[in-house]
Amino acid sequence: MRKYKAKRKSKLAGVPRTFNGKRVEDAPEEFEFHVTESQRRRGKKDDECECAGALGIKKDYPGDVVEVYLHRNVTFIELKTKVIRYKTSVGLRDQVLRFDAGKKFDAGTYKLLRLPPSQIKARGQQHSPPDRAHGVVNGPNARKSIKAGHDLGRSRFHFTAKNSDFKSAVSIPS
Repeated sequence: MRKYKAKRKSKLAGVPRTFNGKRVEDAPEEFEFHVTESQRRRGKKDDECECAGALGIKKDYPGDVVEVYLHRNVTFIELKTKVIRYKTSVGLRDQVLRFDAGKKFDAGTYKLLRLPPSQIKARGQQHSPPDRAHGVVNGPNARKSIKAGHDLGRSRFHFTAKNSDFKSAVSIPS
């Protein structure tokens, strides 16, 4: 008899992924694109379809692009018949985060990467065993509360006139 709970496979394990009713395919190769000054100025912050990076992808991508969804980790390029999924590069992700924070998106050349095989393989698999529901207060991973009267950090011990023998141990000349 097993002493652990078996991982359950997701219902999505063999089902092809869809996005807006179209089949999602992983990118066959990297894609390099340019963001110009005019795209940088026209871009809208906090909008994954109209940010400066998405505008650059729409212009440079070969084929009829319906929409681009530029997120922190993955980028979806929606074509007429399918959706291509790319991994967002670190430099592009940093620019998106800066742009959404109200700073400028730097004009230049950026890349969309192929998804790593580990991320493709993990699609539809559960990452942790279903041993407890989220939010169980007394679960094994629940946060422990601080006990009353138990201080942490810098305030753990503080020298005061009552608990310090500094004045009696060191004679201070007057």
